[in-house]
Amino acid sequence: MKSLVEYTETPNKLVTFEQINGDNKQYRGNWRLGEVKDKTLFKYEAIVEPHSIIPSMVIEYFVRNSIRGRFELMAQRAAQTKFAESFGCN
Repeated sequence: MKSLVEYTETPNKLVTFEQINGDNKQYRGNWRLGEVKDKTLFKYEAIVEPHSIIPSMVIEYFVRNSIRGRFELMAQRAAQTKFAESFGCN
């Protein structure tokens, strides 16, 4: 699926997005960052309305698995960055 997406960022808090052109009838949502004790909570919400003859269940399966992998990679990179910063020179 192809999408041209417009993003609006509130630094360190929220990213909203909306498809402005693409294969879906509708694709919009947000990513939020929040604090839970000593951890960062990353919350993703989206509305996807496909414009396809492919059954919704099939699309949902692939979207969920793709997103999960991307967010896991983001978490790994954030952890590596934090770890690397703790060894910085003063």
